[in-house]
Amino acid sequence: MIFHVYLIYMYWKYALYCGRFQPPHQGHLNSVKYGLKIAKNVLIGIRNTKLGFKDPLTLNERIDLWRILLKEEGILDKVLIKPIPNFSKNIPLPIEDKVVLYGHPLLDWAKTVEKIFNIDPKNTVFIGNKPSMVLAFNLLGYIVYPGHRNVHR
Repeated sequence: MIFHVYLIYMYWKYALYCGRFQPPHQGHLNSVKYGLKIAKNVLIGIRNTKLGFKDPLTLNERIDLWRILLKEEGILDKVLIKPIPNFSKNIPLPIEDKVVLYGHPLLDWAKTVEKIFNIDPKNTVFIGNKPSMVLAFNLLGYIVYPGHRNVHR
């Protein structure tokens, strides 16, 4: 019980929030605002997806939209936005609960994101609810807070 109270009141240096953001919307913005309640700054990693029916906006368009949203909210100076690599949705998640994913593509992807933002679990929390990303960052030692689907509850 004491451990949970400590986590709630701990103030992190960074909150990392990754996604496609096709397009960024109010739920995403709420996650960033939540991140600023638990961290000094929010790092937004925008996955570099190929254009398609489900991904109609370019990476630069999504970055521009985020900047407009954040500027309107007066929090642009507390957020760093960087492109990050995409990962395949065809990568299967392990079904064993005690598996170690050494060399697994999702873990490698999360390590790449770690390098892009120069972060580590000692000063950064991960915000999200996509199982693949949550699993990868949790296995690297990050505490995970729920993303926009749970922020308003």
